[in-house]
Amino acid sequence: MYFYYDLDSTSPPGSSLAGDRNRVIQFLGDVKSFLSRLTKHSTAFVNGMHTVVVDAWSAAESRFDHAATVAKTATDEALHNSGLRGAELKLKLRNVEHAFGELITMYGGDTLRRFFNTINSLLKSIAEALGIGTALEEIKDAIRDALDWART
Repeated sequence: MYFYYDLDSTSPPGSSLAGDRNRVIQFLGDVKSFLSRLTKHSTAFVNGMHTVVVDAWSAAESRFDHAATVAKTATDEALHNSGLRGAELKLKLRNVEHAFGELITMYGGDTLRRFFNTINSLLKSIAEALGIGTALEEIKDAIRDALDWART
């Protein structure tokens, strides 16, 4: 299931980061899968944007795999300094879970915007920790901006 995480076992400060690191990697996979599925729905996008979105996504999709690979070997300090462990990660992932739950039950409008904003917060932390730039966030934003908000 997308955007559901076992958050009762996040790593406290000073402990192993394996669980938190795996959640970051899972999150990256979830965002990739979500955006991949979203780009298949042409009616979700503003007229004339679907082909452009699909082309851009095709060029950018592999960056999520790269980010997951880098996350496997990122230093504990980098993850910690970017708020990707313990209570901070738990809060960010809980916000994503909550927003996604709202999205499922009430598709569209402010709920969908909030969902994209919560993804954005965590992608920024991941990009900072892994030193991979803003490409993940940018493709997510480009897909978000191409959605047909008038329908909602």
